[in-house]
Amino acid sequence: ASGEVGTSSSAGATAGGSATPMAALALGAAAVFYTYGLILSPPDQFAPGEPVWMIRPETVKEVTDESINFFFVNMWLQDLGIGLPADAHHPVSEGLFNLVNAYSFMFLPMLLRSERGRGMNTWAWWSVQMFLTNAVMMSYLCKREATLEVRRADPATPAEAPKGGALSKAFGAIGGGMGVLCLWWALFARPEMGGDVAARFDHLSELLATDRVAFAFMADMFIYTAWQYVLIGELDRQREKDSPAWMRLTPFFGLSAWLIAEEP
Repeated sequence: ASGEVGTSSSAGATAGGSATPMAALALGAAAVFYTYGLILSPPDQFAPGEPVWMIRPETVKEVTDESINFFFVNMWLQDLGIGLPADAHHPVSEGLFNLVNAYSFMFLPMLLRSERGRGMNTWAWWSVQMFLTNAVMMSYLCKREATLEVRRADPATPAEAPKGGALSKAFGAIGGGMGVLCLWWALFARPEMGGDVAARFDHLSELLATDRVAFAFMADMFIYTAWQYVLIGELDRQREKDSPAWMRLTPFFGLSAWLIAEEP
């Protein structure tokens, strides 16, 4: 079936899974290219800005502060006098950072409910994916496909993937709500730093042209949109049902709606 991760296998794959499926090879190559192109490549080879091995102290500071301010919680705790020390940054950067994290957040219930992930330590992979995004997501999917037949043959592998309807609904509602807040934050929060809406779009354009972290985050949004389409389709086939096309095709908020609509 079209769109399913791991549908095709390499010619001559044995029942014991000794040959590596073509899907795993493709996903592994994609993970390597992503990691090199967006994290390790020299400036302006595949992406603007500095690679991780040339990262500037101010970039480290910004990423650290935004990580501490994850989902904006620490900012409100600071208002109460109990938050951790972390500086404010441009609201467009803060909004984009948390929007990508919210997208990462919503993939957990999908990955857990996939029959192809039975026996994988999905929680551990996802906890790292939350901050390393598609470098980990694609590596997880690569291992998932490469070890699929071995795990299916292992008596220790759970017989069924967990249902987790309540988890799906909670993650969909939290992720969708955070997405709305992130867009509002990027467009209207911190007017003394962000200016008007036009100034914020100008800042975003400049970020995408000069900043490696922002460029990588925007790439993540597009890649996650593709995984949303593929993985909803995979779960639809697994359960012999058809989700509304708009849920597969609408980036971010389609996934949020799909998770909220999930049955227990």
